[in-house]
Amino acid sequence: MKSLDEIAPTWSQTLDSTDGEPGGCNSSRFKCVMGGAAVLDMETGLVWERVPNDDPFGTSWLESMDECQRKTIGNRGGWRLPRAEELFTLIDYSTGVGRLPPSHPFTGLLDGTCYYSTTTMATDENKAWGLGSDLAQNIHSPCEVPKTGATYWCVRGGQGDAVH
Repeated sequence: MKSLDEIAPTWSQTLDSTDGEPGGCNSSRFKCVMGGAAVLDMETGLVWERVPNDDPFGTSWLESMDECQRKTIGNRGGWRLPRAEELFTLIDYSTGVGRLPPSHPFTGLLDGTCYYSTTTMATDENKAWGLGSDLAQNIHSPCEVPKTGATYWCVRGGQGDAVH
């Protein structure tokens, strides 16, 4: 019989993010890995960089994809820009307002920015879906971002890096 740690993550789980260490590491949902440089989301099996890109002026959408491909985090490559549905798994709506899960381990998030996904908006090919960050109100929600300049949050693992 397999232990729970041996069962692959599924997107139907809801795991507690508040039962970990100070700083958000090692809860039922989030495990800090790669020397603390990355975060394994046990709900989805995705590994996120713990500190997203912090360039407030951003880069273009295509440059962001290249930057993730070039990244080495925790002495590991294989990073990519996430798809919209992967990025949106970080949003917790349990309070009625979109936020990152309580006690999450991510640091260095930029206020008033929108982090790119690879997913182009169906209604405007010049924009991509992203994850918006309003730190003053602790709100994180889907946003539309022009492909000409925003920032990015790299991920590893999951279902692939096809551009939509």
